[in-house]
Amino acid sequence: MVAVRRRVGETGDGFPLSSAQRGIWFAQHLLGDIPLTIAQYVDVRGEFDPEIFVDAGAAARFFGNPLNMWGPFDDPTWVANVPYVNAEKLRGTTLYLSSRTGLPGRYDNLESEWIKDEEDLADVVIKGGLIEAAAADCTRRMATRLDELGIPATIDIHDDGTHNWGYWQDDLHNSWPVLGPAIGAS
Repeated sequence: MVAVRRRVGETGDGFPLSSAQRGIWFAQHLLGDIPLTIAQYVDVRGEFDPEIFVDAGAAARFFGNPLNMWGPFDDPTWVANVPYVNAEKLRGTTLYLSSRTGLPGRYDNLESEWIKDEEDLADVVIKGGLIEAAAADCTRRMATRLDELGIPATIDIHDDGTHNWGYWQDDLHNSWPVLGPAIGAS
């Protein structure tokens, strides 16, 4: 059974994204200048032409080449690196998944040590909000998949926060009681 930690004030099954929002998020993650956290996956349904995302990224002035990850899009290495598809292979591994909703939280203000100025704040709230909302959706889907397979995991879902280093640091500290012992550290 999946252990789910719920935060006070959390309701429903997440922060739903439109198809357009998922597309924007996926395009950002295909390109190299968007920092990725430890592991991620994308659940795209229906027909999918990855070249559209490459073109969209170039048009949006993002730099980097997604082909540098696992080669051409038809290379089987892409599917081999999708945690959702390969969830059964995670059995026996200590798992900790965490996400936030994408809604601004305590680190998303001008007084935060993680925000330099108003432009940075706008960037974090808009882009970081979209990225984290998509990550929350993916985290919930992955949690459901693990639960369907009976693979234990600790899922820590928060009721606010964007894709911001302050939250990542908090989540790293929150994950340590689970992950530290798994790697033989205290």
